[in-house]
Amino acid sequence: MDAGKALLLQRNVVLYLLMHKPTLTASQQQCALEIREFLRDQDPQKLVVLKGLRGQGKSSIARQAAELLEWKHHEFASHSIKYETFGDAVAAEGPHLLAMEEGFQKEDLTEGIASARGRVSGVIVLARPFHSDAGEAATESGATILSKQAPGLQDDEIIQFARTLRPNLTDQELDVLREYSLGVPLLIQQIINSMERVTADEAAVICAQYLLKMDFSSNRLPREDIFEILNECVGGHVQRKIPDALRTSELFVAERSPLRDVNLSKVPHGFPRCPDTLGRYQRWVETAKEDRDTHFSLFVPRLTQKEFEALAEEYKLDHNHCFGYKGRVYMLAGSTRKTNVLMHEMSRAELTAGEKLPLAARDLHRYLKSNNAGECPAAENPWHSHDDRYVIELNDPNNFPFYVYSVDHAICHQLGIGLAIESDLQHRKLAYQVGLGGRTYDSYDPVKNTYSPFVREPLLKDQ
Repeated sequence: MDAGKALLLQRNVVLYLLMHKPTLTASQQQCALEIREFLRDQDPQKLVVLKGLRGQGKSSIARQAAELLEWKHHEFASHSIKYETFGDAVAAEGPHLLAMEEGFQKEDLTEGIASARGRVSGVIVLARPFHSDAGEAATESGATILSKQAPGLQDDEIIQFARTLRPNLTDQELDVLREYSLGVPLLIQQIINSMERVTADEAAVICAQYLLKMDFSSNRLPREDIFEILNECVGGHVQRKIPDALRTSELFVAERSPLRDVNLSKVPHGFPRCPDTLGRYQRWVETAKEDRDTHFSLFVPRLTQKEFEALAEEYKLDHNHCFGYKGRVYMLAGSTRKTNVLMHEMSRAELTAGEKLPLAARDLHRYLKSNNAGECPAAENPWHSHDDRYVIELNDPNNFPFYVYSVDHAICHQLGIGLAIESDLQHRKLAYQVGLGGRTYDSYDPVKNTYSPFVREPLLKDQ
């Protein structure tokens, strides 16, 4: 970009900031404006590749670019472009901007780009930081490419963003955020929302969770090199170094720790309120080594419709996407295997399809009966039912309970879903019941912030 265009773009950023009250920083706004300038002619040969760390603001920048263009904005995972929901979304008249999340298969991204171009006015690929195929797939498509990096927050921007979340932060707390947030908005939000007072010890745990969850390919990386590789990636994306205090942390060297497996990306509370929660998961990990077929289940017995909808939005439970990918449930910003959830849609409560639907039906039935909340009629003999989802009968039409069931031989899948959701519910101060490993069940009391045993009667005739 020449100096004249850069100056004009900078002026546009200032004018936009004066006219609006954006949640994005000035550097993020400038990135959105550059994308607008590139895509505004609706040339189907153009494609934007926007790279950045998880929670760095890629989706927000894409959404802002759509607003600047006055186009309709859509965001889909690359593998879901093939499904009817995408076609329905872009069928309306007017220009559309598609933000396409890069998945784990290059073929999905290549097919998604080919399917979307010509059907929408502009495409932005939201590229992952590790082992990204976005550049190669975009080049192979023959597109004219604008490659952008989502900017990280600088020190003054960290302070500004943090104080919008909690105005009364002390100077000491702000120092901790500058050290451990890496300039990533999501990480700032996780740290602040996870504790009443920001401390370095807990911020270090949350930062480590974030980094290790970011490295989805760590099973292919030498353990001794993971810190250096993560440090290089973080530095390349936000121009910051990982705090040296984490270099020798056991969070990076432990062979198996719940702190390594638990934090899922789109849940804002990565650290539970209850001091016993992490220890419970640690003990579960140790006992689960001898029990390969273990499961996690959680039940919130009473919720208003508004409360359930808030949870569904937070956990990314899109009913239109829930059954689109090999019978797997779409939640927590990913396709989850052997997982079932209770959904409420059109005055109906249904247990979603999944690989372990009969087991989930029996488990949910016991929760419902134990709480006098209703029943799952198919639970009496669920293996004889050929339905891909089970209708739930609730005693109170104004009650919208939440339920999730997950089982996986490797256990790390349940750890991620379990602790992420438990942490979030604790910060919402909602009462719930939870089972780890299917042996013991406990109730969480948000007032006392403690667990107590919860006894479920064997209600089915063969239990």
